Amino acid sequence: MANEEFTQCIRRFLKDIGFCHEPMPKYDPQYWGPFHHWMLQVLGPKSSWNDKQLAELEHEAGGIIERVYPCASMEHNLVYAKLTAIAILIDDSIEDETVNQDITRFSERLYRGEAQKNALLALYHENMKELSDTHGQDSVLRGLAIVPWMTHIDACLMERELLLVEVATNEPMLTKYIKAVPDVTFVIELTNDVLSFHKEELAGETYNLIHLRTRSIASSRKMPGNGPDGIWTSYDTLRLMCTELRDAIRRVDGLLRLEECERKMRGESGLDDIDEIDVALAMQWRGWRHGFISWHLECRRYKLDFLREIIEAEQKGEKS
Repeated sequence: MANEEFTQCIRRFLKDIGFCHEPMPKYDPQYWGPFHHWMLQVLGPKSSWNDKQLAELEHEAGGIIERVYPCASMEHNLVYAKLTAIAILIDDSIEDETVNQDITRFSERLYRGEAQKNALLALYHENMKELSDTHGQDSVLRGLAIVPWMTHIDACLMERELLLVEVATNEPMLTKYIKAVPDVTFVIELTNDVLSFHKEELAGETYNLIHLRTRSIASSRKMPGNGPDGIWTSYDTLRLMCTELRDAIRRVDGLLRLEECERKMRGESGLDDIDEIDVALAMQWRGWRHGFISWHLECRRYKLDFLREIIEAEQKGEKS
């Protein structure tokens, strides 16, 4: 029954997104040849994996890059395949205490300019630099390409540490809280874009998220706006982003059970399933949310004094 439900769910999802399964690309010796040689002669000696494990790793890492980057150059794909292979190997070795001790200092050694002591991590760093070189002087693309490989290591560590806490305390931290992380990240990024818009309009800046989204939406002509002849305007985008922010914040409030935690703090009954950890996390979220927005209203950089005064007057009126 479980397999049947799984099949139905995935088939429906793939149909809804218009998925079309494409056949495997033909074997490309210019891609697979150098990658196979690197796996055997470079990565293999630096790992503790046997030939069978390395062959499977080659199949996984080489296959995904060949599939997801069909338009990329051979140079890019080879570097991505190497990094992917090391990333998978590290992720699968995270419970090895020796490996874990070296991984915990990977990022620190990067920003301190120190050499990586572990041979596998040194190779990972070497391939990150190789990827950086492929982007030449384009600092934006270079940053977008390199940063995820840096944060992958920290993500592996975070997963392990959360799991250890969960086992030690019997608290299902990953299950209860990890779902909120994407929305929290979205809120952090979008709040600043929304509350920066006023000062950017005063300065005549047009290369910001609101203007870029406005041009994208207006050019598609799929959404009517409030401008002349129904043209989509930057203030239509601002309203849209405020709605997106509101919905994301409400989702985090719901996941962290903010309203129920507030009731628990007021001493209301019937909330026995909420513990101190729930309340502490919900209060941290509430404090951050109010504090982040308040800072924008108060900081001279954003020129929002007029808005702060309006909001303060409204809140005083509600209290009286």
